[in-house]
Order: sequence, then C-alpha cells, then structure tokens
Amino acid sequence: MQGVPFTEAVMANELPANCHTPAITEYDGTTDPQERLSHFKNKDNEPLKEYLQRFNIAALEVFSATQEVKTNAFSQGLLDEDFFKSLAKKLVSKFDALLARATKYINMENDQVAKEESRGEKKKEVKEETPFKKAPNGVAG
Repeated sequence: MQGVPFTEAVMANELPANCHTPAITEYDGTTDPQERLSHFKNKDNEPLKEYLQRFNIAALEVFSATQEVKTNAFSQGLLDEDFFKSLAKKLVSKFDALLARATKYINMENDQVAKEESRGEKKKEVKEETPFKKAPNGVAG
C-alpha cells in the first residue's frame, strides 16, 4: 500500500527536537497481524480521537487483520479507563461496533472540554466584575 505524500509545505518543516519517529517498520504481511497491531498503544494524555486515528492508519496496513484482531488490539492499547471499562462491561467483537462506541466517547470528551472551557470563561468574567462601585469619596456605594 502506497502512502499519500505530504505537501511540499509540510515536508519543508523540520521536526521538533523532542520528536522521535517510532521504530515500527512498514507491515509486509508476513507476520502475525495481532502482533503488529499490539505495538500501538494509547499515549499518555492522548485523546481517544487521536489514538483511534493512529490505530486506524496502522490497521489499514494490515489487510489480513480480522475485525476481532483489530478490536482486541485496540482495546489492549487503551489507556482511557472509562472507555476500557465500558468495553469490558459490554463486549464487542466487531471493530465497526467498537468504532461506533468510540465515536460516542469522543463526542463526550469534546463536550467535556467545551464545558470546562465555558466554566473557565464564566469564572474569569466573575473575577473581572467588581461587586461594589466606589464613590468618589472612597465609600462603597
């Protein structure tokens, strides 16, 4: 499978000094797909959406991976305890079903972030307001 080349603008940029390319070679189809996909783990503080995107790219390279293999590998690489517990409580064997559930959790994550940002803005507004106006003689009015 040929990858899509990056645009010249992307390729012209240098990688940050702390960026390290993972030591995972291109999948050639001769090894166990479960073993290949088991190398993909959810990174610390990585949102579920980003992990899912990375995993999907890797899974596309592994043509022989069954739905069950993809589901197991994805689940074992998860760090999101809430989503992992949800999958453990109500098992899924099809990767498509896992994707549907993951989408719900991703939407929930997005809603939580928006809610927290909204709360932060409201707190900031309250702090900026002064409860009393001072009269010219220094007495609160």
